[in-house]
Amino acid sequence: MILALAIPAAARNQKIASDLARGGNDPVDVIVQFTTPPVQRHYKQNHQPRGGKVDHDLSLVRGPHASMTPAQIDNLADPEVTHISPDRVLSGLMNNSAPVVNAPYAWAQGLDGINMAVAIIDSGIQDNSAV
Repeated sequence: MILALAIPAAARNQKIASDLARGGNDPVDVIVQFTTPPVQRHYKQNHQPRGGKVDHDLSLVRGPHASMTPAQIDNLADPEVTHISPDRVLSGLMNNSAPVVNAPYAWAQGLDGINMAVAIIDSGIQDNSAV
């Protein structure tokens, strides 16, 4: 008789993103999301005693941008934490925007943007946390 048992290698915290760098002792920039908007108690309880550093608050995602070592991240066992992810680098792509502004039509007419000036006016991100 053969008995086979499946034993998971190392139970991984499901709240931690799978692509979060886990090796070494160097601090990693992470975004820690909570079930509710974090208050000072969350920061004192979860980051400061463990040596983590909160860089700034991200009220839109109910959490802070913080720097923590992999060990500090693994030990963050607050039930109010919903997810911990790396602060990923984002970039824009033209694959969606070119068709939206009908750029293929302009390109077909021989327009390529040479000798054109473009101005972008951006007032920044509105912070509604004080409202």
